[in-house]
Amino acid sequence: MFEREPATDPRQRLWQVVLLTAIEDALIGPSGEFEAHNKVRVCAEARSYLTTPSKDLSEVCALAGIDAQALVDRMRVKIAQAPTPEDLIAGTKMNRQTFSKAASDDKPKRIPFPDRQFTINGTTRTASEWCQRTGVDLQLAHNRLNRGWATDRAFLLTRQEAKQHAAAEARASYNIVMSRKSAASRKRRPSASTTTYEHDGERLTLLEWSERTGIAKQTIAKRLRSGWTFAAAITTPPIRRGHG
Repeated sequence: MFEREPATDPRQRLWQVVLLTAIEDALIGPSGEFEAHNKVRVCAEARSYLTTPSKDLSEVCALAGIDAQALVDRMRVKIAQAPTPEDLIAGTKMNRQTFSKAASDDKPKRIPFPDRQFTINGTTRTASEWCQRTGVDLQLAHNRLNRGWATDRAFLLTRQEAKQHAAAEARASYNIVMSRKSAASRKRRPSASTTTYEHDGERLTLLEWSERTGIAKQTIAKRLRSGWTFAAAITTPPIRRGHG
C-alpha cells in the first residue's frame, strides 16, 4: 500500500514502517506475540485503528505521505475480505514476504503535500486549505513540519507571530536561568539578617540582638563597622541627643 520506492526522508520512511506494521497486524496477525488471545486482541485493535478515521491516524498518515481517507477505504475492503482474527490466528497462510509483495502491488498514490489532510482542533483540511485560511506560506508550513513543529503551530502562526513566540520562549528561558543563578548566589552568600553573632554563650542574628537589647539594628551594625567590639555594640545604650 506504499510507494514502490522508499521515501527519501528518513522520518517519512519511519512513519511508513509504523503504518505497514499496523497493516500487517490487521491482515496477517502480529508476529511479536506468542499467546493466541494476545494475537487476536492486537489484530482486532489494528483493524479498528485502520478503519476508523481519527486525529491520530490522520497525523500518522500525513507524516508518512499517505492519504488517510484512501487508506481507511482500502483497509475496510481488505479487512472485510480477510478471515476473522480468531480464524486468522488459528491458521495464517500468508507470510510476511508475500504480504509485502501484495502491499507493494496494491498501493495508493502518494499525496502531494498541498493535498494532504491535517487535523487541527478537531477540524480536518488539506495543507493548501489551511494555508489559504491562515495566510501561512505553503512551503513555510511544509518546512516547519519537516523540522518537527506541531501541526497547529506550523499552519496557524504567521512569520511575525512565530518570531514573537520564539522571542517570548527565549526570554522565559533566560529569566529561568537568571532566577536560578540568583537563587544559587543568595544561597552561597548569607545575608546580614542570617549572620549570627555570639555573646554570653548565645548566638543570635543582628535583628534578634536588636530586639533583645532594644538597640536599633542599624545602630549595632554602624558600631561594628566603626570597630566596636560586639559586646560593646549591644550593651552600650544609645546617646539620646537633645535631652538634658
